[in-house]
Amino acid sequence: MILRHTLKKFLIIIIRDVYTGTHTADKMRNTSKYATPALHPPKINKILRQNKKENERLNKKKLLRNE
Repeated sequence: MILRHTLKKFLIIIIRDVYTGTHTADKMRNTSKYATPALHPPKINKILRQNKKENERLNKKKLLRNE
């Protein structure tokens, strides 16, 4: 039963990838928070850098508020 469910999900992903012309693995790799910078196109790198700066700024605010 579990195997059938897994195969069904796998087939749906393959069919969707073929139909849309994109690869789910690529999407997952590009959106993963653990992805290495080498895998990202420059635009995504820029967004990740901005997010990192934003998070650092928010963390500083939290630390100041907690003191």
